[in-house]
Amino acid sequence: RRFSSLENQVKWVTDAILDLRADLKKHQQEHQKYPTIDDLLKLESRVDRLEAQLVKLLEEG
Repeated sequence: RRFSSLENQVKWVTDAILDLRADLKKHQQEHQKYPTIDDLLKLESRVDRLEAQLVKLLEEG
């Protein structure tokens, strides 16, 4: 049961990272240019938090 919970949490984090990548791609297509530095920093911050969460989950599991 604990493994299943860990698996679900890892899937959630992974899906969130994929969503961020999709957002970035959509942003680039809509504006036909690269996002601003501010956009990239916000995105990077979100990915960093998600990656840290994933590492924590794997260590606890």
